[in-house]
Order: sequence, then structure tokens, then C-alpha cells
Amino acid sequence: MEYTTFKNLKQGYISRVVGNEVILVPLTAHIDQMTAMYSMNETAGFIWKHVDQTENRSDMVRKIVEHFDVSTEMADNDLTNFMEAVAKAFDPA
Repeated sequence: MEYTTFKNLKQGYISRVVGNEVILVPLTAHIDQMTAMYSMNETAGFIWKHVDQTENRSDMVRKIVEHFDVSTEMADNDLTNFMEAVAKAFDPA
């Protein structure tokens, strides 16, 4: 999934922090159209929260490195894994 596609997915969801998790709820016109809610860990929640504040993938990797004090490689792997999970869960195709 391209980073811009990933960023655009955020527009269809609202998020709420519950404890240490971020819960995503799809925006729908009717509650009966809602098929799932998604729960994210701290890293995924951080990515989701800051996706609008980054221009591209490398900006996000830098934010992850700075916030979590991890290597660039680990941050890039975490971002890749999260984007793949989002693509799988959120893409209706």
C-alpha cells in the first residue's frame, strides 16, 4: 500500500483512546452498516494519530524513531507491518 493511500484511509474512521489502546470505528450512515471496529496497540495508535502530520513514509519513520527510541530499521518494519495490516483489514477488495 502506498503511503498516500494509507493516509487517505484515515478519513473514513474516527478514533478513541481506551486505556492503552486506540479504537477505530468506521464512519457510516447507519449503525447496521458497521461491520467491525479495530483495536490498535501503542505503536499503531501513534502511527494512526500522526499520519496527518507527515508528508511521506520517511517522515513517519523518523517520528517513530524519535518517539519510541528505536532503530530506523525497526521503525520501518513496524510501519510496514501496520500498513499491511491496515490494507488487509480495511480494503474491501
